[in-house]
Amino acid sequence: MHRAQVGTLLLDRLEHALLRSNRHRRPVAILFVDLDNFKVVNDSLGHDAGDALLRRVADRLQRSMPAGDTLARFGGDEFVVLLEEPADAADALAIADGLGAALRAPIEVEGRSMVVDASIGVAMSGPGRERAADLLRDADLALYRAKTGGKARSALFEPGLATAAVHRLDLENDLRRALDVQEFCLHYQPIIDLTTDELVGWEALVRWQHPERGLVLPAEFIPIAEETGLIVPLGQWVLEEACRQGRLWQAREKVHRLTMSVNLSGRQFQQPSLVHDVRRALATAGLDPHALKLEITESVVMRDAEGASATLEALAALGVRVAIDDFGTGYSSLSYLKRFPIETLKIDRSFVSGIVDDPQDAAIVRSVIALADTLNLTVTAEGIETSAQRARLAELGCGLGQGYLFGRPLPAAATISPRAVGQPAAA
Repeated sequence: MHRAQVGTLLLDRLEHALLRSNRHRRPVAILFVDLDNFKVVNDSLGHDAGDALLRRVADRLQRSMPAGDTLARFGGDEFVVLLEEPADAADALAIADGLGAALRAPIEVEGRSMVVDASIGVAMSGPGRERAADLLRDADLALYRAKTGGKARSALFEPGLATAAVHRLDLENDLRRALDVQEFCLHYQPIIDLTTDELVGWEALVRWQHPERGLVLPAEFIPIAEETGLIVPLGQWVLEEACRQGRLWQAREKVHRLTMSVNLSGRQFQQPSLVHDVRRALATAGLDPHALKLEITESVVMRDAEGASATLEALAALGVRVAIDDFGTGYSSLSYLKRFPIETLKIDRSFVSGIVDDPQDAAIVRSVIALADTLNLTVTAEGIETSAQRARLAELGCGLGQGYLFGRPLPAAATISPRAVGQPAAA
């Protein structure tokens, strides 16, 4: 059905629900559901696979939402859910979270197992929000709040989000300009061998030096770059600059064993030209492929495990190392994990922060280390801030670590020399 027709039918249903709501003094809620990174599916697998995935998503949403409420596809990868009798905003948010959780269970499409993440914006009717079009607009603004907050989550509309939306638009426009005038820079954080205290590599982290806002951190601009597709050229620049800096350190210090770790976004990982782009960056910098370690999050890899496997095999053929970032925070299939040509599992900082005092965090870290040992993989712990955390990780058998204990991310000129090894920095 055409988007305009769906929109008209939805507005009509919503108008009637609002009239009933006014009579009975009970709120209605709109949930705006947007599939994260759906464009990647269309670009990598084709529109037929994308359409099949949307049909399965619609079916799962319909089966997971309260009976009697309304589901409409609003065009592309967007769905709208009309809740006619939520108890309150907390109830609507709980329903939204339940829908997001239902979508994260693997979906089979054309023989492939896919994990779908969705961002969901929630808006409640009430005084001053009694027009259907306004309620949809508010849900849309809440959706952007969910996306900029890290995606795969729900967010409730609150007064002030309209102002935030204008701020986001300004930031998007500035982001496009920043790519043209090269306002980005890289900071580097050391990675340390927890057994020998030796420096074994660096992680390159992008920063934005805005002429008016000052240093803008990734959490603020990376989600916008992902949504707009600007993450692809930005990610390529990061890759090229990190390779260049890695080669400079090798040539200056005559230290060839150090690795340079670079994060790949979901969109960048799904680019058909990725392997070519990596090969070109290495050749231009003159960096040994074995000195480059590409970090890909668990959720990105598992979104299309079969396609990811082929890409990882091609990268391994170049001699590039691969790490699974934020391991333990997403959905993994061990049957795939043992097949992937990866070298490192990175333990998310959320587990490291509680490793000393929280037995559950310690148990998770112990399990990851045991799994890595079985699969002959190395383990890097992120976010180490105290000597107690470092000691506990070493006791559990974790090989590598990074965090403020060893050094904050700094520009290349301000970092310690690659010859300096393992002296913990002030936290």
